[in-house]
Amino acid sequence: MTRVRGGSRGGRRLWTPPAPTIQAPTGPYTAGTQVGVPTGTSLTARSSGLGSETSVENVTITHPRTGQQATREAAVWRHIDWTGLVGVNVGPTAQYLIDECQVTNAADNFCIDVNQTNGRADIMAPLLILRRCTLNGSDSIAACVVGGFVWLIDCHITNAENGVSGVYWSVISGCNVVATTKGPGSHSDALQMSGIGHSDIYRNWLDAGRDPDVANAPLRVGTEDAAVVDVDVRYNGFAGTQHGAQFRGDAGAGDISGVTFVGNRWVDEQVYGPTDFQQVTNVTWTDNRFFDGTTIPSPV
Repeated sequence: MTRVRGGSRGGRRLWTPPAPTIQAPTGPYTAGTQVGVPTGTSLTARSSGLGSETSVENVTITHPRTGQQATREAAVWRHIDWTGLVGVNVGPTAQYLIDECQVTNAADNFCIDVNQTNGRADIMAPLLILRRCTLNGSDSIAACVVGGFVWLIDCHITNAENGVSGVYWSVISGCNVVATTKGPGSHSDALQMSGIGHSDIYRNWLDAGRDPDVANAPLRVGTEDAAVVDVDVRYNGFAGTQHGAQFRGDAGAGDISGVTFVGNRWVDEQVYGPTDFQQVTNVTWTDNRFFDGTTIPSPV
């Protein structure tokens, strides 16, 4: 909106207010108010298994970085409290929304397991959207969410060895993703990608944990399964005690290319430094710092 300051039309000075400054979170978002199931929400108990939807609705998603919108009919699960593995199998033209739900799991590998068979190479056509959900891995499972073609919006994800594993053709925005160092494996990552890419990671709090022998990276991208292209990382807060952002194009099947880092902030606690980039090309690196203001130089 353009405002007008001054007197008569001929003497007026046009003034456009500056755009709001976008910043990384300085700590975890507050569960129950900023992220996760809103405090006071009444939930219906279910055990494992997705079960029947609560409604079918036209759902509009808005890309947090570009503002692009898309509306699709979606099956909706709302206000459910699961206590076991939720398997998600989406049809070739369908879309699912899990909205203001909770999943707590201590017995299986995952809280939510997304079948990739019908995944679409379109960032605006995800198989699954999770909005304002609370996922808890009970300090014992491998990952809270596994699979690509997902959007996670304003979720609170904690207590799994890897918060989200398999991030590709995905949007992760406005979430807490805090890994545990008590899972079944030898290292923990908040977000973990092992191929493909094509994802936006925007304004999250990402924490790999406090144990320097186990906590690997708040964001770990490798090429064990495929080369990685197009990963956009903006305005995130990174915490964890081995690496800050780890991009390993030397991990197997190809390199990593097309990485954008803008406005991210690090807690200064990494044993091996804030970045670990190997075989990564075409990097855009702008205004990335520790929280004390110290600039982190481009690793490439």
